[in-house]
Amino acid sequence: AAAVALSAASSSSSSAATAATAPTAPTALAAPATAARTAASTSTAAASASTAAPAGPSPLSSRLFTTTPDGRTVLRETPPPPTGGMAAVAAALAQINLQAYAAAFDAEGYDDIAFLRGLDAAERADVAKETGMKPGHAGRFVKFGFEPP
Repeated sequence: AAAVALSAASSSSSSAATAATAPTAPTALAAPATAARTAASTSTAAASASTAAPAGPSPLSSRLFTTTPDGRTVLRETPPPPTGGMAAVAAALAQINLQAYAAAFDAEGYDDIAFLRGLDAAERADVAKETGMKPGHAGRFVKFGFEPP
């Protein structure tokens, strides 16, 4: 009788455990509804992502940055300025033996060789004065510009 009672107790406890783990009707109905909401929100997100993301360059692309084919955003390589920059001005000053004034030209913002070559004698006199050239150097620069005498 004790064995039968023990076996009945174990069978009742196992049926209680089964009842606790078995899904109930409201839970079973809630799962498909949740899955439907998740599917709807996923399809809505996919639709908005497809309309929001433009085909073509990344929104981070600009004149300074570009997007590589593998999706990385990198700094664009910038070519040297077409006018040659300060290095060209310093080289032109060296050709007429006025390289000592390269720093003064840079400090005053005269770093465009094409602009400087286009100045007339009066404008070159102004540049000579602004850069602090000695009178003899200024006379040579005003007369000959960047062409050796």
